[in-house]
Amino acid sequence: MQTFEERINELRWEVIQSVIEILRENKLLRLELSAELENPAFVIWHNPQEDVFYSTPVLSVYLEGDDIFAEVQDDDSLCRDTISTADGSLSNIDWLIGIRNDVIETIRLGQNGN
Repeated sequence: MQTFEERINELRWEVIQSVIEILRENKLLRLELSAELENPAFVIWHNPQEDVFYSTPVLSVYLEGDDIFAEVQDDDSLCRDTISTADGSLSNIDWLIGIRNDVIETIRLGQNGN
């Protein structure tokens, strides 16, 4: 029987693979997320130079191998960074589900000419 942690890790892996599949099925290695998203995914990230944490929406998503990278920017400070599944900075299951939803919505908006 799987532990609770093992089940969460398995679900996390499934969501990551789903995002990768959606992007690849649409022949995309990179996707700028729409500014028209109904409920954009917010993530928390850290700027170590200033020792500041930010909560911002994801601007774009791209793939490198079997890892997802998300570009983020704080609009007030213009501080920009990339978080990823490769280094564990993008591992929160809620964020990953939100990013998956944003990818799907952005693709749908693009197909509708918006």
